[in-house]
Amino acid sequence: MAQTLVQILAPPDIRGRMVGLYNTAMLGLRAGSGVSVGVVGAMIGVHWSLIISAAVVVALSAALLTREARR
Repeated sequence: MAQTLVQILAPPDIRGRMVGLYNTAMLGLRAGSGVSVGVVGAMIGVHWSLIISAAVVVALSAALLTREARR
């Protein structure tokens, strides 16, 4: 669904670049998240590691939304 939205909403002149950026970002975030959750999970426990990871995602999303709304 997300891939479809990127393709539909991207301006036609940069659609290919947007799809490439999306794919690169998603694959990189998955690998990075797996490593960080695994390492932190080994130290403090998987449940707390996932809670912290989710909280960071929510905080970053809220910050980006706030910044975009101010524009």
